[in-house]
Amino acid sequence: MVKHGRSIVKNNLKICYWNIGGINTHNMNKLEDHLFVQEIKEYDVIILAETHIGYDVNLHVEGFNYFPVCRNISTNGRYYAYVPPANSSYTKKLDFDIIDQIEKDIVSYKSKGDILFCGDLNARTSTEEDYIAQDSSRYLPLFESYKPDNKIRFRKNCYETLDSRGKEIIDLCISNQMRVVNGRCMGDLLGNFTCFNTHGQSTVDYLIANERLFNQILYFRVSEFVSTFSDCHCKISWEILAKYQITETQSNNLHAAPVNFRWTEDSPLKFQQALLSPDNQQKISSFLINDSDCSSEDINKKAQDLCDIFLSAAKISLVTPKKNKKGSRPQKKWFDSDLFKMRKNVISLGKIYSRYPKDPVIKGRYYKYFRIYNKCRKVKYQQFINSMLQKLDTLRVENPKQYWKLINDIQDSKKENCSSQIDSDTWANHFRNLHSAIDNTFYSRLNQLEMILNDKEKSLVFNDFR
Repeated sequence: MVKHGRSIVKNNLKICYWNIGGINTHNMNKLEDHLFVQEIKEYDVIILAETHIGYDVNLHVEGFNYFPVCRNISTNGRYYAYVPPANSSYTKKLDFDIIDQIEKDIVSYKSKGDILFCGDLNARTSTEEDYIAQDSSRYLPLFESYKPDNKIRFRKNCYETLDSRGKEIIDLCISNQMRVVNGRCMGDLLGNFTCFNTHGQSTVDYLIANERLFNQILYFRVSEFVSTFSDCHCKISWEILAKYQITETQSNNLHAAPVNFRWTEDSPLKFQQALLSPDNQQKISSFLINDSDCSSEDINKKAQDLCDIFLSAAKISLVTPKKNKKGSRPQKKWFDSDLFKMRKNVISLGKIYSRYPKDPVIKGRYYKYFRIYNKCRKVKYQQFINSMLQKLDTLRVENPKQYWKLINDIQDSKKENCSSQIDSDTWANHFRNLHSAIDNTFYSRLNQLEMILNDKEKSLVFNDFR
């Protein structure tokens, strides 16, 4: 199958990172929320951390390929980096240092290209310099391969605390000539907070790049905090100068599915009359006169011509059903209008809180409404479950038909997105090779089993000696 496509040259690459604290939270799938999908679909690369799922779950976002990287200890899905806090129980149980392991990875990949490192580092770096100030090779005899650090923009940070993990990150940047992007680029010149919780605000999600790649970053942005999309983290996004080529592929032998038609009692007569129309008669005559070879290309062309004749007659004589307008994804049955309004208020208050994080009145108001929203959501969900159980108990005896209909509706609502991740070429190759010759190993194994059975039958048993 030959592919034809046009190439598109792009000069930038948009990337976002987000610690979302679980794809499924509070009985809600975030990928089914159109607001969440709108937040991430505008980027070329989406990096999600702490998805709390494993390899057995396939996430689907239209237009994106999914590449999971999961920890062996649990089923938490993640991309790029998540560094546990320095004093956590998980860190104390490790027999190696996480920062040393990251530095080894940076050194190993440094020779292959530029390094871009991002993630939830659980580090507070304040405004410490991540480069050697006034570094120069003029006065001291150094190695020829040594490149002095370039002086870059002073880094700002709204969170002025420096902890032990932050010092380790700064030392890592200095020793490997990596630079923290937060608080230095257009879009985040103040070093905004990236984490909001009841204990306060902090900057723990970072983007770190080497010096050459740092100069190619067009902007870096910390989005507003949305509590319904993440437990306490903001989305960070950036754009890089990167020239690459995308090929939009189209298959030559695959055609769109035909239009559906409604078949009624008088449809056979109307369809026959449509075939007798002058245009269709001319197509049928040319189809019968054209005597071509039995090659695969000629057979495909003849089949397509015959389908066009039938389709032309059907469009004249038959009625097409009305298409249902595809609206937004339906909400959960227990998620009523009151919860929807409360959710919008919580989102708007979260955005105000991210703009004025040090205002105690705004902070207290936000967490008050957030607690009320969570409590109301749990109550609504529990009421919905209890009502469904009561209906099932009542209908099981009184109306079995409605009972099974209700069960089927519940099962259909729990089905995951079954949209196919397989492209059309893979399907075509599968059906082309479906009835091909079976592998010789199968026949050899079959012959071997037949020989064993024959030997068993020839061997004498106790009754044969009588």
